[in-house]
Amino acid sequence: MGLYFTVQSNEIIYMVISPIVIPTLNRCGHLKQCLESLKKNRYASETDVYISIDYPPSERYREGYKETVSFLNAGISGFRNVYVFIQKENLGTSDNVRFLYEKAFNAQDRLIYTEDDNVFSLNYLEYTNLMLERYEEDKTIYSVDGYLWPIEINKRAETFKAPFFGAWGYGIWSDRIEEFDRFRREDLVGFLKNANNKKKLKKWSRHIYRQALYIATEEHYYPIYRNHGVGKMYMDDDFIVNVYLYIMSKNVILPYVSKVRNMGHDGSGENCDFSNRALFEEQSIDKRNCFKPDDSVDANEEELSLIRQYFDGMDRQSFKESIRTEWMSLMLK
Repeated sequence: MGLYFTVQSNEIIYMVISPIVIPTLNRCGHLKQCLESLKKNRYASETDVYISIDYPPSERYREGYKETVSFLNAGISGFRNVYVFIQKENLGTSDNVRFLYEKAFNAQDRLIYTEDDNVFSLNYLEYTNLMLERYEEDKTIYSVDGYLWPIEINKRAETFKAPFFGAWGYGIWSDRIEEFDRFRREDLVGFLKNANNKKKLKKWSRHIYRQALYIATEEHYYPIYRNHGVGKMYMDDDFIVNVYLYIMSKNVILPYVSKVRNMGHDGSGENCDFSNRALFEEQSIDKRNCFKPDDSVDANEEELSLIRQYFDGMDRQSFKESIRTEWMSLMLK
């Protein structure tokens, strides 16, 4: 998709319309909700959508998979183009995402990623495209995220910068992905072997510190690598990206009011269970039709503290787990 002009408050803004990529498998109901919410957005009719249906890894996914294939084969309207790819073998989540990255980056130098269980504000596409345009040359910005965690935060602008990444609906440039792909285990291990670095990270966020140790020692409960022809490469899951952001001193653009609601805490997803289902499914999101871009403010200490508290609250660490954490820390000496 080429360049597009939009007018807001008599200001002409130069903007690229980013393609959307959606990996999916068997959650047809969620996918329908996701697409319907995106279809209502301004610029949806100018947007290309790339959807990849992964092949079922087992029979339990078969019925949902067949329903999803049937739904997509019937055709999707409301967008500029919809490209559907039906995989012949199971790729797994990470490789399915990367398959879509490659397709979309062949068309543009940026894309918008969403899982199939998100629903969006009416101004999400305008927000993401405009902020991708505004911060393209600022290499300290990793991505433009649409989701803000359910925290009480005072709005100081439309957006702010913070080194915390959420994968529930984000825009990103191809060169940021390429740079992340150069991040290797030896970079992380070298960082953590410095006692001062380790001390600062632990003080910064207990959660991210623990994730970093798990990743560095390759003891994480979740797969940390994806397959690649040149060897192991880190997956771009949110917990790995958050470690990367801290080490590389990068930030993410975040909205003060979330533009995404996640509906996947119903047991249907790969990672989300029923815990706090209502908290996420009933989360308030931006109700405005349009978005007026502004210069993002740097997160202040109160805001950073609120986000850290949210992340750290996910660590319900037992005594046994505390011992394990210390053991992993010693392994890196």
